[in-house]
Amino acid sequence: MSHPRFSSLRLLGRRPCRSAWCWLALVGWVLCCAPAWARSPRPNSAADKADAAQSPSVRAAQLVSEGVLALASRDFVAARRALSDAYRLQPSADTLFQLGIVAWSEGQSLVAQDLLRRYLADASASASAEKRSEAQRIVDSIGPERSEVWVQGSVADWVYVDDRLRGQLPLSLPLLLSPGAHRLTLESATGDRRTVDLALANDQSTVVRSRPSGLESAPLVRVFLHVASAPDGGRSDALQRRIAGLLIAHDLAEKTVSSGPSAPRSCDVACCLQHGKEQAAEWAIAVQPAQVVDGKETPGQITIVDVAVKDTVAQAAFSAAASAAPDDTELASVLAKLVQAARDRGRGELRVTSVPVGAEVRSGTQLLGQTPLRIQRFSGPLELHITRPGFVSEHRPVVVQRGQISEVNATLQAVPSVTSDAPVAPARAPRPAWRVGLGIGAIAVGVGLVALGASALTVSGRCIDAVEPPVAACPRFFDTTAIGGVLIGSGAAFGVAGGLLLAWPGKTLPPTARKGG
Repeated sequence: MSHPRFSSLRLLGRRPCRSAWCWLALVGWVLCCAPAWARSPRPNSAADKADAAQSPSVRAAQLVSEGVLALASRDFVAARRALSDAYRLQPSADTLFQLGIVAWSEGQSLVAQDLLRRYLADASASASAEKRSEAQRIVDSIGPERSEVWVQGSVADWVYVDDRLRGQLPLSLPLLLSPGAHRLTLESATGDRRTVDLALANDQSTVVRSRPSGLESAPLVRVFLHVASAPDGGRSDALQRRIAGLLIAHDLAEKTVSSGPSAPRSCDVACCLQHGKEQAAEWAIAVQPAQVVDGKETPGQITIVDVAVKDTVAQAAFSAAASAAPDDTELASVLAKLVQAARDRGRGELRVTSVPVGAEVRSGTQLLGQTPLRIQRFSGPLELHITRPGFVSEHRPVVVQRGQISEVNATLQAVPSVTSDAPVAPARAPRPAWRVGLGIGAIAVGVGLVALGASALTVSGRCIDAVEPPVAACPRFFDTTAIGGVLIGSGAAFGVAGGLLLAWPGKTLPPTARKGG
């Protein structure tokens, strides 16, 4: 830990002194610290002085003092050297904070952000609200131009990047480096140094591993990692960092700095898929810590979702004790099995085309999309159901091969016209003209005869001559009842005959004549 007289670092929370008031504040700060220096234990004998000179804490405090004064005088090289030596003598989060402020004062923004975010992640860091607020302000300004480098080596190895001390293994978070060429060095406690040259692309995740033959680097596959809020609300961030560190052994890496909005505290599969797609991740890993539900303890659960396939690829439970954090051995074992299961499952590309296009493609009840379709699917057999309104559906079995393209081409047949079982009237020729004319004539004659018969019936029984006095009775009467009846009957017969002539259909046509008509 830093000496108490260096616990107040208000000057270091800003850019270096550039005005007279800043220098006056520095002088006042030194004067205020003088009584603390006077009260600090002093060696009274030569032996005590020798012991004090060899004490890492005392020497580290002296170096911190030298670094603070060098920073105040804008001697950044001396400040960095003194603080780096102090950190090596006694690694502490507060000294890491001061190294970050030196880098920020030098204009090395990404270096400062890398150091200060690990200061904020250190549980032993100073509880000073001012220091943490200033560190958070600087960290929040991280831009999109950066890469992440995870470092794996022996515990307590010192990490240097471009000959600048960045920390001691194990690092709680990956290094933030600018895109381009860098030289990373690990130095052991015995002074053995191993170096590797890096060529980093923007937004790239890389791991550097220490091997007996030296350091080697390898690219990492991006994953989106989300740990749901713990029941006590305080373990999710720590658990997320632990799982992120364990993923490196499987060449997977979480994007620890996001330029977009952060994921919500609770995130279902659809939510994880969305964030995974935004971060160009291969997998989305959702972690639900163990918790107590309705008085019963439920185990934690880790789910791996394939972002390209949009489906769960592996799932397993861990640690049934909601009151205790799972140990790294259990987490490492569960993750190893899940990652292996996910990779063993494999996936390939499925392409489906149809004539006509726009047909729906389903696998069971799951809608895969419309043709032309090009998607990633887990390797293995599939039963495809291809449908389009107005066309006969097709069922196509296909086996998706790992790492290969599987194609399905379907030509859909139109649904045939529906035929009725009801009898169809035979086709006939038109009625002959002579029959039509004769029928009309017969009807006309019949109407005339009916009219005459009706007239005869009307006058029947009437007096033929007018009766004039002295004649008292009509001598002659019309007797036309019989003839009227005959006329009406004859007219009706002609009308019926004419109607029959008109109603009688033409000749039935043979099939060849129907087709030609």
